[in-house]
Amino acid sequence: MQRFKDLSLSLQLPIMAAGCALLVGLCLLWLAATSSAYLQNERERLYGESLAQQVSSTVREALQRGDLLSARASLQRFVDSSLAGGITIRDVEGMAMGTAGIISGPALTQYSAPIRIGEDIAGEVLVSVDGSSGQESRWRFLFSLLALAAALSLLVFMATRVFAQRLATSLLALDTQLALPGSVDPGLENEIAKIRQSVEVLPLDMLRGHAPVPAAATEFQHTTILFVHLASLARYVHTLGESNLHRYTRRLQQIVQAAAHCYRGELIVSRPFGLVISFGPQPNAGSEALRAASCARLIALISLGLQERTNLSLELAMALGQCEHSTDDSNDMYPELHLQGAIDELRDVCLNHGRYPAILLAETALADEQLISAATLAEDGEENTGVSELLQLSSEQENLLRHQAQMIVERIKPQATRDNA
Repeated sequence: MQRFKDLSLSLQLPIMAAGCALLVGLCLLWLAATSSAYLQNERERLYGESLAQQVSSTVREALQRGDLLSARASLQRFVDSSLAGGITIRDVEGMAMGTAGIISGPALTQYSAPIRIGEDIAGEVLVSVDGSSGQESRWRFLFSLLALAAALSLLVFMATRVFAQRLATSLLALDTQLALPGSVDPGLENEIAKIRQSVEVLPLDMLRGHAPVPAAATEFQHTTILFVHLASLARYVHTLGESNLHRYTRRLQQIVQAAAHCYRGELIVSRPFGLVISFGPQPNAGSEALRAASCARLIALISLGLQERTNLSLELAMALGQCEHSTDDSNDMYPELHLQGAIDELRDVCLNHGRYPAILLAETALADEQLISAATLAEDGEENTGVSELLQLSSEQENLLRHQAQMIVERIKPQATRDNA
């Protein structure tokens, strides 16, 4: 049974469909056998009883005259011209008065009829009907039905295999999109088992559906912001032409927007040469700080992947911190006012660091337990300022980030090849 479960769907589904078709065919065969046996027995019974009545009527006159020779000749004619295997007539005491053919045998069934002369019973006729020919016809009929059921099962197997192969191909394509490099056992044949194994190695807490966040009980709630300092843009802004500058900023926009979209971040242009990505609470999606750190690592990996495909550098510095966020900015005269102080602090952290690329964690971000448990920090962190540098996340998350970065780089690669910037 386990070996069958490990088979590919392109074999499992056809085998199950063919087995079900064969089972239905065998059930119909059993019904046909039962029905044909009943009909044959009923037909033989009617035939035997009517033949016994006919023999009784024929030999009655001969017995009335006492002509046993004529009666025996009539019995022989019935044996030669009918399905009767043997006929015998007996008197009222059970003594045989005439016999023709074989009266008993394994394939013979006996039927009787009284011999009446007037109102008296002068004897009895026993007729043995041979049912072997009917049995042979019935078995030929059943074997033909069995062959038809087998042929139909084979036809169902072939037809189902075509659809099962298409389904297996679609599932394998889906598994290719989900699987991380080296995460799937190459010995697996079943497509569902492959997808299950690919999903098990993914960080599901970060990939589950995002339900709407219920309204907070207070006016403010904690949020995490990621400040992205575009260091290379500040250096190129006065040296590039308008079209080249537009293509360069478009490239930066593609990188940051793609990473923010992966982790449900909201992109805000807040400072010259600076972007802010804010992360609000999302159920079953990991903490805001862990999502922000993952987004920062994804931006860094994408920029490194595109570094070889462009003539201009993509130097970025990123700083991560937490602050309070208003639940409703619709009535504010100055939306996002509560973010300005935190943005200035993170911008100063990026400018004071001076090395690119870098992901810096403010003291408020270091309080997040999920982020600290998954992060690897630099040993020479700036302890005097409460700022630490993030080197990488856990191995599972890093594998996911590399997979995401590779897909995003390949998606914008054609445009990057045409832009010479």
